[in-house]
Parts: sequence; C-alpha cells; structure tokens
Amino acid sequence: RISMVALATSVSRALALRGDLLASLHAEQTDCYRLFHGAVEGMPGVTLDRYNELLLLNTFRDPPPSLLGELEDVRAAVSEALPDVHLSPVYWCDRRRGAPGGGPDPSLPASHYASELGLRYLIEAPAQGRDP
Repeated sequence: RISMVALATSVSRALALRGDLLASLHAEQTDCYRLFHGAVEGMPGVTLDRYNELLLLNTFRDPPPSLLGELEDVRAAVSEALPDVHLSPVYWCDRRRGAPGGGPDPSLPASHYASELGLRYLIEAPAQGRDP
C-alpha cells in the first residue's frame, strides 16, 4: 500500500529540487506537467500530474484505506511549493489492471483547461482504470 505521509514528504522534496524548472514553466505559460514520477523518486507505480488547478494522482497499487483524507496531505505539499496557484483537491485514478471502471469523481467540474506554452487544452479527468 501507498503511505500518503511518505508520498507527501517525497513530493515536497521533489518539488524543492525542481524550483527553477517550475519557475521556468510558469514563465512560459505552462501549467500542465508531471510533479512527481515515482519510478525516479523512489516510489514506483505512483505519479502526480498537474493540469492547471487539477492534481491527478495515478497509482498502479492498492490505495491506502483512508485515501480521501490523506490526499489532502499531498495537495498541501504541492500548495506549499506553488503558493500562488489555486489547486483543487487531488483526484485519484486507480490504474491497476482490472480496476473497477466508472466515471470521474462527480464533484469535479466536467472539464478543466490547462496550458502549455500559452496554448490551452481541454482536460477531462479519467475514469477509474483508464489512462488519462
């Protein structure tokens, strides 16, 4: 299982190392990028992506039992590194083979927009078990 406390700590460390990169991305009007790549950061099977205000946590592992409450720790870690950015709660996508299907979390807006080099893209939160 994933420890969200360990993940939040690892995300904070990774973002601290990427401070110059994040500043460069923001200067070029890019707000969609990978914040955390578990294979590189020592937590294989976990990624955290930013799509403007949407944070998408992808896992290929069993989620922790109290997932929703613990995801706030991850959002707080990202908010600390990006204090001028409004972030929605983290959306978790179970990417394990055979994960139960279904639609995106109904509490999420139907669509999100993210930018790369000033171009805007429509982003749809993926259904469980589906690649974003």
